[in-house]
Amino acid sequence: DPGKHRTLTYGHYANRARGTRAKEKELLEGPGGEAPHKRRCSPTWARLISKVYSADPLTCRRCGGPLKIVAYIHDHFTIKKILDSLSLSPPEIERPPPQVRYVPVDDEGHELEGMVAEGRSAP
Repeated sequence: DPGKHRTLTYGHYANRARGTRAKEKELLEGPGGEAPHKRRCSPTWARLISKVYSADPLTCRRCGGPLKIVAYIHDHFTIKKILDSLSLSPPEIERPPPQVRYVPVDDEGHELEGMVAEGRSAP
């Protein structure tokens, strides 16, 4: 096709050569190889949670002492079981959404409620 873009690679950059290099490297390292590099989780997550919920997640609610992360639990069943034992599970019956409060607006979309409360007249 005359308008089709095509990139051909040869030698060191060809897919076949890259694949054989990866296999050779794997054979040289053996099955043990290097231990996978363990990444630390970003320290900003605690700052973001404290910003959203106005509470520091790494501070004890009872004594105010520092908390330490022991494990990360991803299994939903285990999480539910732990929360049930601590009586922190959400209620079985969900609350309905809050009622919508309509505010009167003028032709330009400005709220009139604030003006009425302040005793000003509409423009």
